[in-house]
Amino acid sequence: LTSARWNNRVDWLAVLRSWTFAWLGNFIGALFVAYFLVWATGIIFEKVPSAAGAAMPWAEGLVKLANGKTSLSFGEAFWRGVGCNWLVCLAVYLSYAAKDIAGKILALWFPTMAFVAMGMEHCIANMFFIPLGMMLGAPVTAADMVAANLVPATLGNIAGGGIFVGGLYWYLNRK
Repeated sequence: LTSARWNNRVDWLAVLRSWTFAWLGNFIGALFVAYFLVWATGIIFEKVPSAAGAAMPWAEGLVKLANGKTSLSFGEAFWRGVGCNWLVCLAVYLSYAAKDIAGKILALWFPTMAFVAMGMEHCIANMFFIPLGMMLGAPVTAADMVAANLVPATLGNIAGGGIFVGGLYWYLNRK
């Protein structure tokens, strides 16, 4: 969408409207999946403790993940967001360039796995992981989630995808 904006095919209001609806729609979807398909089904933890009373390790990991993501400074979350969406949008551009399915899969796989492996911040993924961590007992408030992670990660994602990929490709390919 930012490439269309850089080429004057849409105005900034259309970009902001699209981003807002996509952000809110993804947030609603992430909360739905986190609550109904994960937490309410008990898929991530044992509803009935085992004989040893041990919880499944994923629940503890998700609590730590939510705490970690909301403990970042604004700058850390922002720059991790830049790197994340830079890689995500690069994956999309690379997949368009690939001619066959195997090439498209590889083009999407490596940049996506790189951002996950490096611990980058993706606002949409965090809309799932942080609330799920909260449901599992992370001492994180909704205000913490939004102010400490979603705002800086979202701004970083916009910069990474819109400027460092969309803007750069527009600049290099302008007529």
